[in-house]
Amino acid sequence: LPKWDRETKETDTDHSYAVSMYVSYYLDRHYPDDPELDESEVKHFAEIHDWPEILVGDTVTLGMTEADYQLKQAHEQGAVAALVDLLHRKGLSDYADRIERYEAQSSRSAKFVKAVDKLTPTLVDLSGDGMSAMIEHGVRSVEQLRVAYECDRERFECRFGNDFPELLSEYERVSTKWI
Repeated sequence: LPKWDRETKETDTDHSYAVSMYVSYYLDRHYPDDPELDESEVKHFAEIHDWPEILVGDTVTLGMTEADYQLKQAHEQGAVAALVDLLHRKGLSDYADRIERYEAQSSRSAKFVKAVDKLTPTLVDLSGDGMSAMIEHGVRSVEQLRVAYECDRERFECRFGNDFPELLSEYERVSTKWI
């Protein structure tokens, strides 16, 4: 799913659709017989994984410091609580429960979707000519891009490398394509 042009920014809808497609692809390719990855749950989590960003907006994490990343997480946790409350009040408790299960990251299915979610920007940014990340995120040099992706790769490895080594390999393969 490469970006077709450099001017069009990815929407939350674009991103959620891409994550849904990628989870299906990686589930079939690397984990077709994993009994802890429930295909239906994975697809449902992919559909709703970024709903809290409806309230707080999307924040680019490429090259983000750990302190800023923790602040982003805290901000999003407040949005999750507000969204869950709103969904309960609207009689949509099944969606509220699904969001809570996803955010708790207590199942392998939830962790898998989170890992693919964190891999997707790299896949989308670098599947074209390799310039989208530089243009959209203010990266001024290939060296700056390399450092940003190395930081993100380390964060990805810490969070998901043991559970999903195939996704870590994919992250490494794609993130080093242009740098």
